[in-house]
Amino acid sequence: YYFFQVATTSLAFVFYIMFIISTEIEQKGIFIAYGAAAGIIGLETYWIVRGWRNNHGSTILMGVIGIAVTLGLLGLYMSFT
Repeated sequence: YYFFQVATTSLAFVFYIMFIISTEIEQKGIFIAYGAAAGIIGLETYWIVRGWRNNHGSTILMGVIGIAVTLGLLGLYMSFT
């Protein structure tokens, strides 16, 4: 089940990268980083909602931690660019 979620998100991300690369945008890395962060946060948000519905506190906690780590890595990347 999780594989199909990751596979469809990965396929969408590949098409997003192909679109960004084919444009004349100067800072393509920033758009790709934001797109990756948005995709990961979207998956984590799904798991938070799923944990909320099934009363699984650990799933909610891991989703929140995943979002925090994703935003931290995005902020770290942005500080280097």
